[in-house]
Amino acid sequence: HRPGACKPASLAPSAAEYSVQDFHGTQLYSLERFLGVLTNLDQDGRVLLTRHPTDRTRNRLQFVLMNPSVYFNDITRAARSVVLAGGTMQPVSAVVSELFPDLPAAKVDLFSCGHIVPKGNLTALCLDRGPSGTLFDFTFSNRSRPEVILECGRLV
Repeated sequence: HRPGACKPASLAPSAAEYSVQDFHGTQLYSLERFLGVLTNLDQDGRVLLTRHPTDRTRNRLQFVLMNPSVYFNDITRAARSVVLAGGTMQPVSAVVSELFPDLPAAKVDLFSCGHIVPKGNLTALCLDRGPSGTLFDFTFSNRSRPEVILECGRLV
């Protein structure tokens, strides 16, 4: 990644979100990292200010990365090969064009296994609580809470 810019912890379909509260360490270090992501080009992201109507401590200033290729350019230049492995990445052409916009199509090899689990072996359920009644709230701020992780483990 570029010096002074944060590496995204995770990428949403076409955006990575950063806010000062997301980084670990001192407040000054958090501010430095946040200012680092602001060095991205204007067209690569947006700065969002979210104001809470009654609690000023819950106001948020965020940088949303709209162009993930910013971080993949360095990887593709330095690497001999890049393998993207995952579940549903359809349409693949959109993923490739977002992450590798300057890569010629002749250099892209695609391999797909199709659906490897028989349909009869799948069940989709929607649950809002675990076996002991703990609310499943997998937002960024709650996903690392031990009680949420343990409750998810109990369910599985």
